[in-house]
Amino acid sequence: LEFILSELKTSIIKLKNSKILITGGTGFFGKSILSALLYLNLSLNLNIRIFVLSRNPKKFKKKFPEVNKYKELFFIEGNVINFSTVENGFTHIIHGATEASVEAHQKISDLSEVIIDGTRNILNFANKKKINDILYISSGSIYGKQSTKNFIKVKENSGFFLNSSNLNDTSGIFKKSAELLCNYWASSASENRIKIARCFSFVGPWLPIDSHFAIGNFIKSTIINADIVINSDGSSLRSYLYTSDLVIWLLKILLFEKKKLTINVGSDQEYSLYDIAFLLKKLTGKNIKILVKNNPEFLSTAYIPDIGLAKKNNLKVLTSFENALIKTYKFYENLR
Repeated sequence: LEFILSELKTSIIKLKNSKILITGGTGFFGKSILSALLYLNLSLNLNIRIFVLSRNPKKFKKKFPEVNKYKELFFIEGNVINFSTVENGFTHIIHGATEASVEAHQKISDLSEVIIDGTRNILNFANKKKINDILYISSGSIYGKQSTKNFIKVKENSGFFLNSSNLNDTSGIFKKSAELLCNYWASSASENRIKIARCFSFVGPWLPIDSHFAIGNFIKSTIINADIVINSDGSSLRSYLYTSDLVIWLLKILLFEKKKLTINVGSDQEYSLYDIAFLLKKLTGKNIKILVKNNPEFLSTAYIPDIGLAKKNNLKVLTSFENALIKTYKFYENLR
């Protein structure tokens, strides 16, 4: 948090006295953004009022009772599809609500409701409440995944590798549609501004370590001294940005005074899944094995962004992957 403060203390002043609505504020990204904003608010006396849309605020407050001490933090109970509030005067929206679970991604109608209908509802809410500045947290999944053979680091104007007959591409197709809605909203009024952050892969506090994220499962295995299992042949390529860097990028993007902007968010330093497992084992010094299952149903894929546009906008990878890995491991080790 102090690192985030050191990187943002001059630019974040632009948010002084603002009123921000966050959707998806209790998930992996959301907890990182929320904790950073609360810390920045307190440290710099910014008087930012933060409203978090949550399906179950009571459950969240019970799990994280420390949030009750922040008088500038408010919760709106509801979901992104049909929420309402009498509150007015919002200045910004950070729209990050999505479904991350495997089960949700297997139910196309539920995924469509959250990603497409939820985004449409947020844009209608913005019109109703006269909110002109939105950050939409999209995903690198809108590009699809490539074969590792002759892969390219995808740019914002790259072609897409999505296949509508492949259910694994469902989320990316829906996210692409939601982006279209966002850009249409920005075009509908001269004062509307949309920033779209296409987020790739990340590691850090609150990363799910018992879900479908390979790196999370690797970290869980090292913590419990279990062998790391790679279901594929281990050659798939990924890159990971640390969550502190992610928060710095997202808040800077929120503050960009651009009518429309679509920008990749992530690291461009690729590692194979096997190399990640080996590095994690080395960094933690655990006496465990790396088991490569080489299951043919898990194809070798590449999912790496080109971040040239981000670099032109003074967004940099600040935390090395090795440091990000060990920080995340220590975070979960300390929770035991």
